[in-house]
Amino acid sequence: MAFFLHKCVLVAAAGFLFTSCTKTNKGGSGGTTPPDSTVYIAGYNGANAILWKNAIPDTLSNSFSIANQVLISGSDIYVTGVYQGTTNSNPSNNISGPDIGQYVYWKNGTPNNIDTVQQIGDPPAISVSGTDVYYANRNGWKNGALITFPAIGTPAKNFIPGSIISTFADGTDVYFAGYDTLENGVYWKNGDMTIAAPYGGRGTTLPLVHCMYVSGSNVYVGGMANQGVYWLNGTAYFMQPRSNDGSYLSSINSLFVIGTDVYNPGVFIPSGLAPGVFLGASYWKNGVENDLQLNYPSNANTSYVTTSVFVSGSDIYVAGYSRTFISGTVPEVDSAVYWKNGIEYSLHTIGRANSILVK
Repeated sequence: MAFFLHKCVLVAAAGFLFTSCTKTNKGGSGGTTPPDSTVYIAGYNGANAILWKNAIPDTLSNSFSIANQVLISGSDIYVTGVYQGTTNSNPSNNISGPDIGQYVYWKNGTPNNIDTVQQIGDPPAISVSGTDVYYANRNGWKNGALITFPAIGTPAKNFIPGSIISTFADGTDVYFAGYDTLENGVYWKNGDMTIAAPYGGRGTTLPLVHCMYVSGSNVYVGGMANQGVYWLNGTAYFMQPRSNDGSYLSSINSLFVIGTDVYNPGVFIPSGLAPGVFLGASYWKNGVENDLQLNYPSNANTSYVTTSVFVSGSDIYVAGYSRTFISGTVPEVDSAVYWKNGIEYSLHTIGRANSILVK
């Protein structure tokens, strides 16, 4: 069985810094995490792609690089990411420099390039079925070969037909999620397309697809339609606002489904915050917001983003980062962190934790 976390796009910026949402696939049961379990976290330390194992960093590339998703299939560990041959002008914060790079996945630490050096847009996603490796980075790939996806209609203006955002393998069934040529949010199962989030046309909200999860016959597609939402077999479920101040989730960064429970992290958008009230870190369970404890409370200069969620037994793990504003002349600083059952743990004083799983 493959354990995998799939990162999906939230922001694409210069220097290919993006936050992505996560797909996770793992069976689970009651009880706590086994004591011999390992916590895997993919991210970066401000300059290099990192895979943390129980908070011990393993550098995946000496080039400027970012790790986005970690997946375990059998005894093999896969990590997706992007690297470039020369660092940008400010690698510690990854906010400037060229947005040209090489899509890659590392298998047990060995890099495997996908396509050629190109403009970076969406964070890469990976899934594995047997010996076949599937990859999504605006296009879909199987074992390094480009896949052609059926789409419908005449492409809309300035729209990329069949843009592929996410992939999920469930046994012998392989799923990809993205868009058709009419801007509907869709998914393909073994090449057959289904509309998950229809676009209503001009004057209506364009659905943004960020991630997916498959559980039995249920297909979950997460993303944004003015606010955080997931579509379950075509029905939209919006995340409830924060109870104490009405702040809401702008976009779903991850989906994890276990039984009938749906978990996701994300990014808060303030809604009429009272003076002195600041946004912290949260995850949502079945659409209801849950606060995470913070070692250093959020304030006017520090906010939090959660990027990935994983549930093991009765334990809930969330990955993310804090962002601290220094001054108008000094770039913001991101610090990689994760939470176990609401308690915050620091990974690195600079960087981001983008994907988490436990095995």
